[in-house]
Parts: sequence; C-alpha cells; structure tokens
Amino acid sequence: MNKPLPNRQSIRLKKYDYSKSGYYFVTICTHNREKRFGNIIARKMELNDAGKMVLTVWNEIPKIYNKILSAMKMN
Repeated sequence: MNKPLPNRQSIRLKKYDYSKSGYYFVTICTHNREKRFGNIIARKMELNDAGKMVLTVWNEIPKIYNKILSAMKMN
C-alpha cells in the first residue's frame, strides 16, 4: 500500500516567466539525504566518482539543450 504524498506548496513566483534567460539556483536532494556525490571537506566539495559523473553530464547540458546558456557551469 502506497502512502499518500505530502501536500507540498510551490515556491515559484506566480506571474514570473521562468522561460526567460537568467540564472537559477538548483538543489539536488538524494533519498534520505545520503551523501551520494562526495563530501564537504574544509568547506569545499570533494566529488567522488558519482559526483564527477554528474558534473560531467551537468556541463554537457548547454550542448544538448541549446536554449540553456553555455555560461551555465557548476563550480
């Protein structure tokens, strides 16, 4: 038996056009907030192999989707 999903509220601005060019903040959460992509050491993200793979794919997004600015980078 599946539990019902919690009633979540959207944090999007009601009349904002999200298709406009601009910078957007992206948060990625893992199941149970497990550290799947590496660890923070001395206030710096140290990527493991999975994290390096995600970074590689992330940086390929502008080449795949031409509407996304090529300036988009994950640091």
